[in-house]
Amino acid sequence: MGIDQDPAPGLSGGEPGLPTRDPGLPRRDPGLPKRDPGLPKRDSGLPAGESPSPGNGAARPPRESPLPTRGSGLPARETPLPTRGSGLPSRNSALPMRTTRTRPPGRHRSPDRLSVPPDAPALVLAVPGAVTESSIEVAAGVIEVATQSCPGVTVRAGFTEGPEESLGAVLADCQVPDGLPAAVVVPLLICPQADVTAAIAATIAAAPVPALQAEPLGVHPLLAGALHARLAESGLARGDRIGRISIVTTAAEGLLVAAVGEDAEAAAGTVAVLLAARLAVPVAAASFGSASSIRNAATRLMDAGVAGLALAPCVIGPEIGHLDLTAVASAAGMKTAQPLGAQTAIGQLAAVRYGAALQDPQLAGASG
Repeated sequence: MGIDQDPAPGLSGGEPGLPTRDPGLPRRDPGLPKRDPGLPKRDSGLPAGESPSPGNGAARPPRESPLPTRGSGLPARETPLPTRGSGLPSRNSALPMRTTRTRPPGRHRSPDRLSVPPDAPALVLAVPGAVTESSIEVAAGVIEVATQSCPGVTVRAGFTEGPEESLGAVLADCQVPDGLPAAVVVPLLICPQADVTAAIAATIAAAPVPALQAEPLGVHPLLAGALHARLAESGLARGDRIGRISIVTTAAEGLLVAAVGEDAEAAAGTVAVLLAARLAVPVAAASFGSASSIRNAATRLMDAGVAGLALAPCVIGPEIGHLDLTAVASAAGMKTAQPLGAQTAIGQLAAVRYGAALQDPQLAGASG
């Protein structure tokens, strides 16, 4: 027998015995404050500003100062820039002056370009042997180049043998600057030669003026360039063949560099390396003082597969006397170039030796 229970208001009757829902949230307290009566309506309009914005057709207020109009011109500079053709500004003007790009001559430019005082000693070339037509020509060419390398220096030549234009007479004619030797004697030799060196030293010792004896010209990269030029003149090498920029081979497939003097083979060996780097062909070294040296060097090149040989004489000319270079080359199955002679490199190296003797007189012999 069940217990009758009235269902909650608004709900259908459920199964007896099941709990009913919560009677509901308490009703809103009628005492709570109501919402704001409402925001202003959309069409009520925004509040007006202090002054209305000008409309499309309304006049704009005038500016305090007008802007510059196009074409009115930029404000003028205090000082105008110079126009093309009007000349550079003078010194002490607003713009700095451009300095010259030309470097003054001096030791810093090239070792053969010397800057010496006006009272510098003379440069006297000691030419081996007596006066001949060819040796006079060589001496004159070397003097010309050495004069360009030593501006203001007196450059002369004297011969180690014979009374004509002798080295002793040339030295006696040199002026003696205060506190300096009268001359620097530069042997016109690539390598030292005992007889020539002794003759020069004896002449300097007997001279009435003090003088310095410089070293022979020696081995220098300039010599490789000079030998290359002589080979090209004889048709034995292309003038533009330097390393890998050559397109065809040289006329000679191998070269033999020969010198004369005490250190001939060593000096020729160094020059041979420099020349091989320029021409990219096999090169051997030899000495003119030994016929077997020439033959052996030529045989080594031929055994290496070189068919055409050329002789590159690393000599100036006067020091070899009456040696017939053509006969020497023919005996070994070669053609030959001419001696270096008055090549530019010889005059430049003479200037280098002159400057070295002045810079360090201990490296040269002195007399007086």
